[in-house]
Amino acid sequence: MTRPYRPGRGRHCIDDVSHATQSISYDRVRSLQNSGVAVECGVEVGDSMTVDEIDELRMLEIGTPGAMRQRLNGLILDQRKRATAGLLLDYVRGDEELEFVGERLALVDDDQQRIAVVEVVQIETVPFGEVSWKFAQAEGEGDESLEEWREGHLRFWTSFGDVVDDLTPVVLIRFELVTTSNSR
Repeated sequence: MTRPYRPGRGRHCIDDVSHATQSISYDRVRSLQNSGVAVECGVEVGDSMTVDEIDELRMLEIGTPGAMRQRLNGLILDQRKRATAGLLLDYVRGDEELEFVGERLALVDDDQQRIAVVEVVQIETVPFGEVSWKFAQAEGEGDESLEEWREGHLRFWTSFGDVVDDLTPVVLIRFELVTTSNSR
């Protein structure tokens, strides 16, 4: 569960955009934006990409601020959480590029202060219905089954008004902890 919901993002017709992006590539989503599909559905994207950075590293914000982020960040620092999932539409809405293998990200706390650096070791985009139990386990959030993982992520994403079904493109990121702010 990456990237908290940001106010001002398009909230209607998301299901149509999700189904229109079944090819699940970022380039395909961008071409749909250019064709007007995303605009008609209320997904607004800026002309230039703005990415929050710390020490020239893109920020990785896990979950939502508060107890959820503190718990998830703790799991990463304990090296029990080695993966995270996010909706491809969040990248489109935020006009952000996908992470790439080898990229280092600044894991941040609620105050957007770096607490660690992680390195992306694998990234893929799959339909929500094809996320594996192996990936769900790598998220390290204590789910006891794939169904429990699915229910938790559905609840999280739909709480922000997103429509998620088995065809919704999900970005799966596996990472390794490189350093913590205490080991700098």
